[in-house]
Order: sequence, then structure tokens, then C-alpha cells
Amino acid sequence: MNIKHLDYFREIVDSDFNLSKAAKKLRITQPSLSMLINSWEGTYGVKLFMKSNSRFTGLTKEGEFIYNHSINLLEQHHKFLYELTQLKDGFQGIVRIGVPPMIISMFFQECILTFISQFPNINLEIIEEGTVTLERMLSKGDIDLAILIDPIENKKLIKHNLYSDKLVCIANKDLAIKSKNGVVSVKDLGDKNLVTFNDTFKIHSNIVSLFENNNSKANIVFKSSQWDFIINIVNNTQTYSILPRPLSFGFNENTKSKTAILDIAEKPKWNVVLVTNKEKITKAPAQSLIDFLKHHFANNEFKFQLKN
Repeated sequence: MNIKHLDYFREIVDSDFNLSKAAKKLRITQPSLSMLINSWEGTYGVKLFMKSNSRFTGLTKEGEFIYNHSINLLEQHHKFLYELTQLKDGFQGIVRIGVPPMIISMFFQECILTFISQFPNINLEIIEEGTVTLERMLSKGDIDLAILIDPIENKKLIKHNLYSDKLVCIANKDLAIKSKNGVVSVKDLGDKNLVTFNDTFKIHSNIVSLFENNNSKANIVFKSSQWDFIINIVNNTQTYSILPRPLSFGFNENTKSKTAILDIAEKPKWNVVLVTNKEKITKAPAQSLIDFLKHHFANNEFKFQLKN
């Protein structure tokens, strides 16, 4: 049997063993289909179908064996043809990528410009949302890939580490709590007012977990989706925030003069990961972006570009 014959065999079974119905779907005559069956059985020396009153009623043990393998082979064949087509069109198409605004602000702008210059026929659609929202969109297949913040617990998703740094405490220099060697503990921050990202950002739940894991509770008094707004509030009030250290790399001189950056004794991590959905076929244009991002970050080919 070749691939075409396997498709015929599958159609007979899917048509409830009605040769007339199967032949019509396959656009061949019923006698031709009957001749093919006789040829298959003669070639392999087996009976594929059970009969009653000259009608097929089911599959024999041998027929079931061939049918089960036919399904797998046909799926592999269709996947092969699809991927071959995608390979041909690999450097053109649309890719939808989800990126939290903070990631774009820090080190994604230069990266995207480089990608566009190398792959001018791939159209990027960037969706700016928090990690929680983007994780849900990726799981549903609404986007092709995403740059997210760990931890990612959805079993549908596959992650690849891109960048790792630490979380630090941000405070007003004049109002910050006294610290030893520029280090504070979660316990020190337990009774302080915190400003952080809203619930759609993974860093929010990471901060809550950091306090809970150290037998404390985060006293969050204000939430925002904008990192610069958070910094502005902290610099002008007696509040604190816990943010990724790379944010501070792009502070302007005015912000630097006002801001105290304190290490946290518990050393919480901030991990940026590239995430795809393992249940969805990765199209060639998306794979081109995935490969580019892995290389880009593995070789540290990025600069922090924070803009106030």
C-alpha cells in the first residue's frame, strides 16, 4: 500500500464500511475500490474486512493493525507536507509575539530592529500585555510565542531561558530605611508600603510569594502597569518597590540622584524566558524568530535601552 491507498483504506473505515459512500468521497468508482481491496488482500495474504451478506461490517485483527498504523502514517505525511510548504515560505509571513511592556522598554527595541533588518518579509505583530495575560493567550493559541517572566507552570507551554538577573528594592534616597551595606531583608520591608505592577504581571505574584515564603505579607498600597510611574511614586513618597535590577541601568541623572537601589538579602531572581505552545505547530516564520532570539540572548547581543 502506498500513501494514497492508505487514505482509501481509512476512508472506507470512516464511511462505516459503506463502499459506495467511500467511493463517492474518494471520487472513484465502487468497482475500482473493490478491486483495490482484493489486490491488497492478495498481496499481503490477509483478510482486512469482516463480511456479512456480502457487505463489510468491520475490520479483522489484521485490518485493525493496518488501520491504526495508517492513521499515524497519514498524520506524519500531512505534517511533512505542511512543514515542507512552511520551509519554502520560511522567511515570510506573520508572527504574533507577546512581550510585557517592561521587557520591551529594557532590551527588546534594538533586538526587534535587528530582526526586522535581517528578515524584512516577516511581519511582526507585538502584543504588549502582562505575563499572566500573555501566558493565557499563548495557551489558547492566540499568539505564536511570548517573552515571559518565570515561573511558567502551564504544562502546555515550553520555555527556554533567555536572561537572568536579580530583583532589588527601589526607594527614595532620603526616605529609605537604614540598611547595612546596601542590603535589606524581606522582614525589613514587612511593614513598609509597597508600590508594584498590577496583577496581570508575573512580578506581582512573585513578590507576594517572596513575602509569603519568608513568613511575611506584602503591604501593597498601589499598583500600576507602567514602571516609570512606579519609580516616580517611589521617588516622591515614603514607599518602596521591588523591581528587576536592569531597570536601573537606564535611569536618567535626575532619577539616579533620587533613587536608592538596595540588594535584598533573600536574593530573589528575575528570569526572562522564551515560551511556545507545545500543542501548536510552530510555523516557519515563528521558528525563524525563535532561533534569532535564542542566538541574540545567548551571545548577549543586546543593550539595555530604558526610556523615561
